[in-house]
Amino acid sequence: MIVVGAWGALSGFLHWDGLADCADALGVRGDAARRLAVMRESGIGAFGVVAIVLVVLLQASALAAVLESGDWWAIGAAPVLGRLGAALALMFRAPARPDGLAARYASRAGFGGLVAMAVPVLVLLAIGPNGTRAGILAGGVFVAALAPGAVTRRIGGVTGDVLGATVLATETFVLVIAAMTGGA
Repeated sequence: MIVVGAWGALSGFLHWDGLADCADALGVRGDAARRLAVMRESGIGAFGVVAIVLVVLLQASALAAVLESGDWWAIGAAPVLGRLGAALALMFRAPARPDGLAARYASRAGFGGLVAMAVPVLVLLAIGPNGTRAGILAGGVFVAALAPGAVTRRIGGVTGDVLGATVLATETFVLVIAAMTGGA
């Protein structure tokens, strides 16, 4: 729980807010404009609360298993791949609103940007490479690339909330798979 709390505090809990807002947007009936309005509201609904509770429980349980295994590789891989997911979403998806966080940071990265995103992933692969870690990396990149899709299809693009939810979805995937495979 300390690691999950520290990761949340380091991001100002913005990723958690994004997760809650995206869950609430997916749970509300209506068109994209209604879902975007729900995401902008300052309150949190039932879908957001449940999403936060489930992700906290999954991350804390998975982290406990990874720490117990003594192989802490996944603790470094999870945040790297989570941020890769946010970067991919900014690169390959259009912003939902012209005035939001995603619109401000969205870009089409050139070769240098792609290299900058690939380097941390390659470093993770180079740190004690094995088949399990390669599989976790491949799965993490796959989830990072696809995670924003469910929300962006329903709201018409990417937002800062989608970026935060993508980070947490990818981190959680990496941690859970690492826990299931003995810490990687």
